[in-house]
Amino acid sequence: MKDDGKLIQFGNFNVTFFEDNEDKPMLSHFEDIIYPAFNSKIERKMKSGIYSLIDVSLQEIDGDIVLAGCLIKNTKYEVYTTMENGSLEFDRHNVLTCPFSKFVIFLRNHRMVLVKNEKNSPDLRSFNSSIGYIINEFIRNENKRRKNNKVSSTTENLKPLLLPSATVNIVGLPKDSQSIIEKLDELKKVKRVVLRFFPLNNDIDTTEFTKAIRQMAFNTDTKNSSFILNSPKKNIGVANLLTQTEGTVAANVEGITEDGEKVNIKSNDIAMSTYLPCKDNLMDYSIAKIVLFVRKAKVKLVTSNENNSIYESFLERIKKLL
Repeated sequence: MKDDGKLIQFGNFNVTFFEDNEDKPMLSHFEDIIYPAFNSKIERKMKSGIYSLIDVSLQEIDGDIVLAGCLIKNTKYEVYTTMENGSLEFDRHNVLTCPFSKFVIFLRNHRMVLVKNEKNSPDLRSFNSSIGYIINEFIRNENKRRKNNKVSSTTENLKPLLLPSATVNIVGLPKDSQSIIEKLDELKKVKRVVLRFFPLNNDIDTTEFTKAIRQMAFNTDTKNSSFILNSPKKNIGVANLLTQTEGTVAANVEGITEDGEKVNIKSNDIAMSTYLPCKDNLMDYSIAKIVLFVRKAKVKLVTSNENNSIYESFLERIKKLL
């Protein structure tokens, strides 16, 4: 981490549920899926470590409710040598470590921030993979329980009342065009730009282009779709396109460096970021202070009329979980 504080990444916490032949917004199943899944203690086990959530809470801050907590990575690294009296000594042993990041999800517009405590703390990409696994594993476990217990919506209905499947796409909110241009200019060539579309959580498409692609997907009953630009020559055009999506699509830029190395620049690599002025450990840094900093930073966290409406309609039910 930089000396001037902890890295903050901004993202779109886009989660939908396929139910009754349509994609329902995240808050429609906040009580029975999202919140219990976040508190389920489910672990995502990888070779690099074990990811899990701790200190999950709902908090009301300045009139808005947020879902907050920590994503931890329980891991270890192997030490082979140490320095003793000016010379290298063989000293093989494992060192346990648990880097973590704090997250805050604003339920009114499902925008979020991830604050990394240290360099090796989980980033937005890890958060997306871990949350996707935790939510869908919770749904699988709960549906298995309901089937075994024959939980149904009514006494007459013998068919188990199962939870719907979830589509999780946590995408970084893109930086400004100039910052993305500078990133693209580091490449010798941009070979391909892939835009991946997914069901939106009550967001509105930000351009006529993305609206048209999503409409075509709807007309052909395609749940996920992609649009590809091959060998674009104008970095400014690519940068403007990515910025204008405002986190409603996932982007992947394939390119080649001056050394001939193939690279992939994904949405979370060009996500908006800043630094929280905190040099100490984040363990005792309150969620309220993070929210206050984000609001003072004047980052554009858009709330659509549709998002505001559904938030207000579920507000009283969510407050009962506080």
